[in-house]
Parts: sequence; C-alpha cells; structure tokens
Amino acid sequence: MSGLSDASLLKFSAGNPSSPEPRAPTRLNYINVLGNQREADLDFIDNTKARRFIKSLPYSRAIHFSSMYPHADPLAVDLLQQMLIFDPSKRIMVVEALHHPYMSGLYDPTHNPPAQVQLNLDVDENMGEAIMIRELVLREMFHYHPETANANTLAQS
Repeated sequence: MSGLSDASLLKFSAGNPSSPEPRAPTRLNYINVLGNQREADLDFIDNTKARRFIKSLPYSRAIHFSSMYPHADPLAVDLLQQMLIFDPSKRIMVVEALHHPYMSGLYDPTHNPPAQVQLNLDVDENMGEAIMIRELVLREMFHYHPETANANTLAQS
C-alpha cells in the first residue's frame, strides 16, 4: 500500500465527526475532487433543494486521484476511483472490490467466501446515526453473547 494507506482512504471518504451533519460537507468535498456531475449522475438525490444547489456550483474540473497521491500504487488509485464515484449506484460493489487486483494480497475468496445470507438492518430513520449504530452493534452483541445483556443492564443502572 505504498503512498496510499487504508487510513488515507477512510480519511478522504469520511465526514467531519464533529459536524452535526457530516454527510453534507463530505459530499461537497467529493464534488471538489470529482468535479461537476452530469444531470444523470444527480438522479439519486431526492432532495430538490440539494440537487439545485449542486447544479448551481461553479464549474470544477475533476482531480485525478493519481495527482492527489502521486506515490500511490496505481491499483490503489484505480480502486479508490471506483469506490468514490459520486452516484452510489455506479460505485464498485463490495464483492467486486474484494476481487480487485489491489486486494489480491488481502483477500482469498477460497478462505473467506461472501456470505449467502441476506442482511437486513432494521434502520430507524428518526434515530441519530451514531445512536442507531450503537444500538445495532449492541443488539448484535446480545444476540451472539446473551450473557453480556445482563452485564450491560447492570452497568447502566
């Protein structure tokens, strides 16, 4: 991973955790790097005000990741490029990313086959993101380790 670490990937794609709405600034950062988007690439944005705002931004040309990370492995840059496409429906899927040549030294499908179970996260849209994630992690932990439910209840008393 010379020149482009997992931490760099996460840092680039993560919002400011102290911001009350981390997604909005993150998406604006994407636009600064990815450049203006075509009309078709904005179709996934349901909020008309947000879509109008993005369309009103001054023209900005895309910055290729290889110029941002000049010493990075070209395969890492290629994977990053595919992971950070503005329209989520056009991004590389997780299984495809695992089979990307950059991941060849990290992922062996014979030892770690993809799960065949459909994942259903019962997401509450009204709950704050951090609270919701904490709740989902606790539920999962209690499912596999029911004895921890009692310890957690006692700790909160």
